Amino acid sequence: MAMHRTLVYTFLLALLFAVAPCDAQWITKPLPVLGKVQAIASTPDGRIFAGVRHIGLFMSEDEGETWEQVDIRNNAGFTTIFVTSIIPLDNDFILLSDDGVNAYFRSFDGGETWENVLGSGASIRKLLLVDNEHLFAGTSEHGVLVSSDLGSTWSGTGITGLGYEMLSYDQANDILYAGSGLTLVKSSDKGHTWDSLRTKLPFYQWLVSVCVDPVGTVYLGLTDTTFHPLRSFNLYRSDDFGETWIETSWAGPFSYTSDPTHITSPEPGTILAGLKVKSGARISKDHGDTWTYYTGGMDRKYIHSIGWMPDGRALWGGSGEIYITEKPVGVTDEPTPAPTSLSLAQSYPNPVGPHAQSTVIEYALPRGGYISLSVYDLSGRLVQTLVESHQSPGRHRAVFNSGDLPGGLYIYRLTADGQTIMKKLSVVR
Repeated sequence: MAMHRTLVYTFLLALLFAVAPCDAQWITKPLPVLGKVQAIASTPDGRIFAGVRHIGLFMSEDEGETWEQVDIRNNAGFTTIFVTSIIPLDNDFILLSDDGVNAYFRSFDGGETWENVLGSGASIRKLLLVDNEHLFAGTSEHGVLVSSDLGSTWSGTGITGLGYEMLSYDQANDILYAGSGLTLVKSSDKGHTWDSLRTKLPFYQWLVSVCVDPVGTVYLGLTDTTFHPLRSFNLYRSDDFGETWIETSWAGPFSYTSDPTHITSPEPGTILAGLKVKSGARISKDHGDTWTYYTGGMDRKYIHSIGWMPDGRALWGGSGEIYITEKPVGVTDEPTPAPTSLSLAQSYPNPVGPHAQSTVIEYALPRGGYISLSVYDLSGRLVQTLVESHQSPGRHRAVFNSGDLPGGLYIYRLTADGQTIMKKLSVVR
């Protein structure tokens, strides 16, 4: 009996201290209805659109203080009841999918009127816009579809099957990822051909979320395929486009409350994860090596969807309410000291290729002004211009994609305020 109590206490202490607390604050804004906010997004001018399951679409012009229901039914002939994706291209042009009525809608006037493009022909679970040109749709029955005219016409991509509701795009390396249950695939040519990563995933793991950070690191939220109350959940990382996977310290088993159902990465190394069943959120700023709770100011703490405000604050959908961070994610209460001199950091990772095609170059400007950051080969030939513009003082970063460059040494050069700094980076093939 004493041994049993000891084991229980040990387990509870592990739960208590496995993830350190965090004082980060959210602002909770209630909706006028109860229901899961299945999709959420904001326009560049700050209006928030929230799709509430079984009820409809709501819009707020004052960051959730007041709401009005958007009536799509009268304009398109359908009632929106299960909004799954919202993509504002600008303040006026908005894309929306609804799995409840198997429809895809577009608005060209900021949500005042809508047109139904697909009729009832497809059950779209996820929309993803790539390069403002290719619109991908993960569907319940027809795999992944693609449109090159923002939804006027659609075609198959060769990926068929059920439940492709996880789509993520690696902009730095031009790779599209699609996930469904036990399957993960990737495409390097905008969906024309696909490579399966299924055999490279941890054995008997079920996908629950996927995202890519700005330099191409892939993160997967996974659970085992058992239905035991203490089944394990974890989050894995790949630095080589899904060829190999590293287990982070997310750890389990806890219960299904630790399920990382929504993950996003606003900057390299930072992962923000939303959880089920009143568990709120966790954040890691070291590629998943350590985690802290990120729930201060949340009310019910149910997370059903994630988005971003125009200024970089996180915007998440809960149950009958939304959450907005008080400040952009990654901003600390203590201001970072201003740079006192011009500096250029070593690119990371270095070398780049064949697994990591992109590298981050960070630099600091003590004064604002016109700056140039470019990459050259050893003969002095310009290979790529990364930055050539006026920038404010402070710390900045640029991403260099090696693309089809041959292997070898390259020079990256920063010129600002009459000074020039050069460093080397290596490309390996």
